[in-house]
Parts: sequence; structure tokens; C-alpha cells
Amino acid sequence: MQILAEDLPFEVHYTPSKNKDGKTLYYVKPASNMRFNLRMIDDYCVQVFHLQRGELTRVLDVFMQAAGELMARGYRLELPFGTFAPLLKLKREITDPDDVSPNDVMIDGIDFRYNKKFKEEIDRWLVGFERIENQHKSLEQVGDTNALEQALQDCLKSYGHVTIRRFSSTSKLSYAAAHKQLDAWTLGDNPRLLRTKMGQQYIYTEI
Repeated sequence: MQILAEDLPFEVHYTPSKNKDGKTLYYVKPASNMRFNLRMIDDYCVQVFHLQRGELTRVLDVFMQAAGELMARGYRLELPFGTFAPLLKLKREITDPDDVSPNDVMIDGIDFRYNKKFKEEIDRWLVGFERIENQHKSLEQVGDTNALEQALQDCLKSYGHVTIRRFSSTSKLSYAAAHKQLDAWTLGDNPRLLRTKMGQQYIYTEI
């Protein structure tokens, strides 16, 4: 598996935000169809770095077990390419710090912060950039507010509430863009939607 030097493919996506002239703002991200799974990375390391097949997979499996145990004990992991640390949050709203007990605390995820050396390694291989067509482009490229509004109403009429995945499917936006749009409708002095955590996902309801 030989990977030749090539430009980094990117997509252009719209944001719900406007500039001072009222025009839609856009952002860029790596192309969503560019994926390299662990088996492919393992094959690449076999050919380029002469590792034994499966060696990288085994190392990462052990690392995940070790990292999980150490972060569960509260350690911050400092590695050559960055740091990992557990993120904590309270299960309920608390206004008096003296009321916080161990039962009120939970793991909220993992914070990863890359270091300068890791970023330099990416820059060392970077040739340039190439714009490609978005997989989800219709509403996302034109910022069609009327179509977005119709997609929202369709979801509310069918389900009584909106989830990110349903709005993404109805509006043809990417998952990330749908998330940004729904969150934008919860902001401001007169928000359109109320966001509520339910299980592992957020639901949005009309105010």
C-alpha cells in the first residue's frame, strides 16, 4: 500500500452564523469520505515501517486498556504526540460547593490535546489543499433558510420533537451541520427551540 503525496481534500459547509452584513458564514473540514481504518493503518505500517502484521493493533488494544485504567484513577497521560485526561461533570445542578459529594460526579468524556510536535508531523507531509464536492451539499451550500425551516416543521409535525439525526436526514445536511443549526435555534433572546438531554442524545422541542 503506497500513499503518494497529494493535496488534502476538503469540503465547504455553511454555519448558522451571519457576518455583520447578514451573509452566511462558511467553514471547511476534511472530506467526509476520506477514511483509514485500523486494519488499513496496520497494513501501511507493515509495508512502510516493517512492523509485524497485527502488531500495531495489539499495541493499541493494550494501550486502550492501560489508558482506561490509569485515567479511571485520575491520571493525566502525557505522550509524545499529546495528552489524554478524563473529563468530569456533575450529574445535577449545584449552587453550593459544599453540597458536592462523590455520588454527584461522573465521567463526561476524554480530553485529548495534541502537541506542537504532532502538528509539525502533519505539516511535514502536507502538500496542499483540494476542494471537492460535499456528500451533503444542497441546503448546506446555499444556506436555504426556507428549506431549513420546512425541514424543521416536517420533523416537529411527524415526531413532536427533533433529533440531530432526524433533522440531518430530512434537511440533507451533514450530521455536524444539522447539530450546529439546531443549537443555533436554541440561542438568543428569543430562541426557537429548547434542547433537552435524553439518554445518550439531545432532543429539541418548540418553545
